[in-house]
Amino acid sequence: MGLHPTGGDGEYVGRCQHCVSVREREAPMHMYSVVVDVAWWDPEDAAISGALSRAPFPLVPQWVGHSATVGAEVSAESPEDALALLSKTLSDAGLQIVGFGAGLVSISDIAEELDGSGETVRLWAAGLRRDDFPARFAQVGQSQVWAWSEVFDWAIRHGYDVPQSPQPIPLRALERANGRLADRNLVAV
Repeated sequence: MGLHPTGGDGEYVGRCQHCVSVREREAPMHMYSVVVDVAWWDPEDAAISGALSRAPFPLVPQWVGHSATVGAEVSAESPEDALALLSKTLSDAGLQIVGFGAGLVSISDIAEELDGSGETVRLWAAGLRRDDFPARFAQVGQSQVWAWSEVFDWAIRHGYDVPQSPQPIPLRALERANGRLADRNLVAV
């Protein structure tokens, strides 16, 4: 941290932004993980494939039937910055974003990620073993599902050994981004 003279008398009065190292001025970067639903495109489209391969971070496209997703791990200062960078990258490549995935996980998925049993997770979810487990996100058929970002945050708070990087994008940030997409689609109609 530098001190800088403020006048002819050479008295130092505080931090000078010109003397502060670049490292001190930069916000810390985090690695975020997200899956994006995109409008289907032909995997043989050389222009889109080429643009995706030149992205500033790895992208993993997947096709199932007529659905397509792109997975990414994006380094950014905030979840919102990660979503903005990913959105711009996909848009510049010619892809239309349909929505950002919430990373839904089942009881068995949670048990596997946290090295626990399905019964323990079921008890957490029912409030019988811990009263602060995240609320389920949805019911899919006979299964309850949670947003991984909320379970991840809960696990960190409770000392579970989960990899801190990449972090899932928080559910609230995903919901805001999906809301903006929905608003744009309404205006376009």
